[in-house]
Parts: sequence; structure tokens; C-alpha cells
Amino acid sequence: MGLITEVTERVRGILDDFPQVAVTTTSIDNMVIKRAQKCEEFSNTIFPALQDESDHDTWDYVLEDVTRFGRAYDELLYLPERRASTSEGFPVMEKGEDPKQYLYRRRRWELESQLPLSWRHLPARNTFLWYDDDGVAEGLVVEARRVRDLLSRYDIPSLRQGVSGSRKISPFDLAYFCRYWNRSWGAYWVSAGAVPSAEAADTGVSAIRLSRGDVVKTFPNLYGRVPITETSGLTSSDPSSEKRQLAIFDHMLQIAFYLDQLVSQKATAVRQWAWATPFLKNMGVRGETFSQVPLAPDQRPEPIDILAGMLHILLPGEDVGWFVAPGDGAGSTELLRIVRQQADLLGITSAVFSGEALGSNGYLYNSVMNAIRSKYSSIIRHIKRSHRQRVQQLFRIVELHGERLYVKKTGPESSWVSLHKSDLKGLKYNIDVQFEDHLPTDDAADVQMALQVTGGNHPLMDINAARTRYLRDRD
Repeated sequence: MGLITEVTERVRGILDDFPQVAVTTTSIDNMVIKRAQKCEEFSNTIFPALQDESDHDTWDYVLEDVTRFGRAYDELLYLPERRASTSEGFPVMEKGEDPKQYLYRRRRWELESQLPLSWRHLPARNTFLWYDDDGVAEGLVVEARRVRDLLSRYDIPSLRQGVSGSRKISPFDLAYFCRYWNRSWGAYWVSAGAVPSAEAADTGVSAIRLSRGDVVKTFPNLYGRVPITETSGLTSSDPSSEKRQLAIFDHMLQIAFYLDQLVSQKATAVRQWAWATPFLKNMGVRGETFSQVPLAPDQRPEPIDILAGMLHILLPGEDVGWFVAPGDGAGSTELLRIVRQQADLLGITSAVFSGEALGSNGYLYNSVMNAIRSKYSSIIRHIKRSHRQRVQQLFRIVELHGERLYVKKTGPESSWVSLHKSDLKGLKYNIDVQFEDHLPTDDAADVQMALQVTGGNHPLMDINAARTRYLRDRD
């Protein structure tokens, strides 16, 4: 019946906005306030820019995993090689060139080159985090990559011999690639041989235990933390790790399966009885038939070929009847209605999204929507918390980079936004994240509320305060 898909897509639609960062300060110094505004604007610009640069909808994938699996993972990494002197197109100072002219050329190259950051989504079922008293202690990401890609990046003698030797490993086969992190070190591991595509689809811890491989790279962790951000969905107090994080439909699974079974039974009845089956009655009196056609030895008359829309003439003593299925047995239709109603109570009722409900901005509609939002309020809270950690990782990378980073802010008025490690002084942890569920009908209600509190001879609120609170305008 698509009940799970329906609920998942509706929650994703409600959570469609991107988290917005506010960097706060209690200082009255204008310089500190300007630095806070710089940090805020850069944080709100960099993540959409990274999505455009990589051509991946990273945030949409995160929201999908939050709703489908109850957890989502992404990583924000520093790539200094993109700004190193060995990178392609790096401007070299020419002999006798004015230093100011060289700095201008280098600045222009930095504006046109890729950002030295990578923000990518990690598959929820292939990413594992282990916690201790201080937070995330270790992280492991398991992926299946092409042998050709791995050999082009890393020196793997065992895998290279398999491609060129007698093991006949194709460069287009898949091999397990694992990335390990702790607070001090990181390491990459590659399986010794190719794996069948059917097994590669199940890239979990069990796959690593069954594989032989080599550590191809180890390196110090410059961040001081595991650079993987976990965003939880619904959570429970169950001590079991597999039940601690829940998809939004976990509590609906049994009733969804039951609803599918009931509909399947109804569909079977429709398939069998959708077309009424005709039968021929040979009526007689005192055991004698009145048919003019002699009966066969089995005393059954000849069948009649019934064609829809054609005139049929029956012989004396013949009558045509129809085998029709009786009404719903044991109240199956009523049971379907009850199960569907219970499914609506456990998820998001479909009546809220009907045309009549969307056009009624009344007290009943708002009450139902507030009840729905209260079910998933923990998801909002977890998204805010994870984005705060994501922005803190961004600030760590800015400090590691050391030089000013520029990112282009797109929109009606395009401009360059920059951030330097000196701008972060005293503001690294003054991060407040704003994120809320949003529906199309909320815009009309918010505009109406803003007009009400600012109208009349004695307005209840300043117009700028109303724009900030009800219209979410942070300018």
C-alpha cells in the first residue's frame, strides 16, 4: 500500500529546510560583532556551496537516512592538496614580478579553484561509530570501490599482482575499502582480492571479518576528533545498539505488513470474482426437461456461447444465471478501515494533506499539525545538535588552513564571503542552530500573524522583530 513510503516522504517534505547558524556574542564591541556576523554568514554559505561544487545533494541524503534508518552520517574533511604549490595551475612568482601583482594573481586563483574542503554523505548501514565518556572515540566506514580506482590512488602490491598475475582480477571488479578514525590516527584498509557484486552490496562488519586485506595508509588525525557527524532520528532508551535509533516507521511496520496482507486478500477476491460467471439452468417439471435438443448421456445440455451485446435465444426449459460472490466475509472492509485509521494515527494522517484541510487554516488543523510535529520534535533537536558539531568541524578546518577562505554567496545579490582563523577568536563555540519543520500553509499563517502584531494604532511588536520572528528574516 506504500504506507511506509508515504510517511517517509511527507516527513522529508516537512524537514526540507537547511539549518541556519547564528553565532552569538555578548560583547558590545563593534569589531567582535562584525566577526560574529562573518562567522555566521560564512557558515550559512559554505555548505550549499560545497554541495554545488561536488554536484551531490548531501543534505537531502542525510535527511533521507534520518527518516529511513533513524541515523545519518556525513564527513567534512580538509584537503590541503587543493591549495598546495603542487596543485594544478598554482601561480608561481615570476622573476622580477611585483609582489603585490603576484598576490593579486594568487588571490584570483584561489577564488577560481576548488575549496580545500570535502563534504560527503556516508551510507548509514556501512558507517559505525563507537563512543566513550568523551563522545565519539572511533569511526569506521566500509565501502565497495573499483579496483582500478584504488590502484590509481594507493600502492597495493597484493591487489596489483592479482590484476596482472594469474588470479585474473579485473580492474573493474569491486574491492572493500575501509576508513578508520580515532582521535589521534586514521588508516585506510583494502581487501586483498575482488569480491562478487552480490557480496559487495552487503558491506558491513561481517564482510570485513571474512576478508583478507592490507593497511595501505596511516596518518595522524589533525582534527583531534573523529570527523564524522552522526545525525540521529527518533531515539529510545533501549540499551541494545540496534534499537537505540529508530526510523520514523519502525513502530508502524507490523501494522503496515498487516494492511498489505488484508489488501492482498481483497485483491485475490477481486481477481477471482471481478467477472461474474454465467451458468445455464435446464428447468423441468416432474423430472422431465423441455429442451428440444436431445441431452447427452451425462444429461447435460450443450453449452451456450454468450457474447456481450448479442441477442441470445434460449430453448424451452432453459434459463441463464450468474455465479456472483457474496458480500464481504467477516467484515473485511470494516477491518481494512480500522487498520488504515490506526496507521494514520501512528504516522501522519493523510486527511491533513487533503485539499479541504490545506485550505482551512483553522484551530482544528493547527491542533492536528502541532500534534504531528510533537511526534518528530526529537528529530529537529538532533538535527540542530549535529549541525552544531558540523560547524565546529568547519571552524577547526579554517584554523588548520591558516589563510583566509573565500566562498561565493549566490542569490539576488551575489557577493564573496570570507573567513580567517583570526575571526574565530572567542567565537568558536558560540554557535546556535535554527531549524524548524515547515509547510506551505505556514507562510500564509506567518504573514498574517506578522501583520496582526504590527498593525493598528498601538502595534504589539516592532516591524523588524516581527520579520525576524514570524518571517524568519535574519538580515
